[in-house]
Amino acid sequence: MMMGLENRYVASIKLLAITDALGWITEGKKEQGKVKACCGVDVVDRFHNWQPRRTRFNDSLSIIHSGSYSDMTQLLLSTARSIKQNGKCDYDYFSKQELFAWSLYKQGAGRTTSAAAINISRSKAQWNSNFFTVKQKGRDYRDCGANGAAMRILPLVLVNVNNSGRMREQIFGNSIVTHGHPRALIGALLYGYMIDYVLKTNRSNFNRSEFLKEVKIGLEGLLKLPFLSEPKYLEWLKEWNENNKNVDFHNLYATILMETIQKLEVLTNNIQNNIDVNQTYQDLGCYDKGKKHYGTSTVLAGLYIFCKYLENPMEGLIKAINELGTDTKTIAVFSAGLFGSLFGSSLIPQHLFDVQDASYLESISRKLYRISLGKKVEVHDHQVISNGLKDLSQIQGSNYLVGESVFYSPLGT
Repeated sequence: MMMGLENRYVASIKLLAITDALGWITEGKKEQGKVKACCGVDVVDRFHNWQPRRTRFNDSLSIIHSGSYSDMTQLLLSTARSIKQNGKCDYDYFSKQELFAWSLYKQGAGRTTSAAAINISRSKAQWNSNFFTVKQKGRDYRDCGANGAAMRILPLVLVNVNNSGRMREQIFGNSIVTHGHPRALIGALLYGYMIDYVLKTNRSNFNRSEFLKEVKIGLEGLLKLPFLSEPKYLEWLKEWNENNKNVDFHNLYATILMETIQKLEVLTNNIQNNIDVNQTYQDLGCYDKGKKHYGTSTVLAGLYIFCKYLENPMEGLIKAINELGTDTKTIAVFSAGLFGSLFGSSLIPQHLFDVQDASYLESISRKLYRISLGKKVEVHDHQVISNGLKDLSQIQGSNYLVGESVFYSPLGT
């Protein structure tokens, strides 16, 4: 009997959030002792209250409560709230409302998306012209190829599972709000293709070798993106190519796509020959400081964990979460989305049920499922009224009381 697709929608998002909460603990740590120092255990396989490392990105955080998720799930939900009844992302709303608001409540965010969120607040910056510089690194928007785009696009796949062309365009449009390098864009497009394929496949008919062949076909198919001829993308391409040291976007995109195909071939060979995790991670650049956050590298590593641990999904996720020195959270999250999409909610152990906002994660997953069927749902109200409540979006003074209901756009009351 084929598992209900709605259940797989719920599992993909919920397991992603769970893995985000677990992987956040080990993220950025290179030694076992530092994991134990922050949460009291050597191996993270369940939720803990924990103490984050203080940096300029999380200097306001003290104790992270058990089951709390990070910027990954926050931005995934921001994307989900930006989806309209027709299954398309409202790019203006996502960039000007959700992304900017997120900059004020973000948890564990990286440089690129944080810089994008600040820059989009400028009146002249639009979703397809959000070119900026990451000041700490002197990195231009066009150089931003990390995984911040791929990690939030799952809702766009779920609502467009019956329309692959529209899905690719929606992923690309959402991604370029924050990331301009082809590694980020190809990583997001590739992850979307993989999730889409898995959702269309019955678990009993799923074949790992066939899947890897299809992933290669799908990756090769990304060379041509017909929607780039539309005016809104032509404007973006023109600005991308201007004053860019004679680097043409299409040429760079084709080069990175070929690089990614070659990495996929290495991954496929390693799966077929049962090469261990450490060697495969090295082959993909997952231990390399300059490469381990690439959108392409982390998505491929997530694919590897998914394929290698197909018979033991939770074992694979725990392995990814605790492989210190890598982008633990991101790789595990990409694997989790795939596992949830294939196996459904039965995969999730009971001790991980109480992830932050569990009921909200489930309800928004079900809304996305109904949108994918063309059924009318109550989508997020982009013009939520404060009903006379104090507005945290426009703080006038420190006159707030514990337990008081307040309004915060775009989250509401």
